Amino acid sequence: RFGRRLLGPMTPPVDRIRGEYLAGLLLKVESGASSARARELLGAELKAFAENPEFKNITVVVNVDPQ
Repeated sequence: RFGRRLLGPMTPPVDRIRGEYLAGLLLKVESGASSARARELLGAELKAFAENPEFKNITVVVNVDPQ
């Protein structure tokens, strides 16, 4: 859905903390694009992800503007 705007997964320098593996994804949104629409699309994808029983043990943390 996000095409080339989604970068990753990237493995951070410390890829495991307290037995949990970490990975990062970066979603780029153009400066003129609607951030509300991007948030809506991302929310729908995360909801579908959370509803999939295969991924029940995965925790997703969203960090807006990580720089």
